[in-house]
Amino acid sequence: MRQKRSGGYSKKQRMALGFVGVFFLFLGSVTLYENRLSYSNYWGGSVFTPFAVVFGLLFVSAAFLARKET
Repeated sequence: MRQKRSGGYSKKQRMALGFVGVFFLFLGSVTLYENRLSYSNYWGGSVFTPFAVVFGLLFVSAAFLARKET
């Protein structure tokens, strides 16, 4: 009998990670395209655009490279 591995993401979790990652990538890319290095988030804080792009890439890679839950 095989034991269930912990640490994997379900399909819904991987889709959510991918969606958030694509959102960050899109937002960062559009801001960089406009020649700005920062943008304001919803509470008025400044976000450094390259960080948004890096976080987007990390989230998308986590969505595609994560182990599936068995």
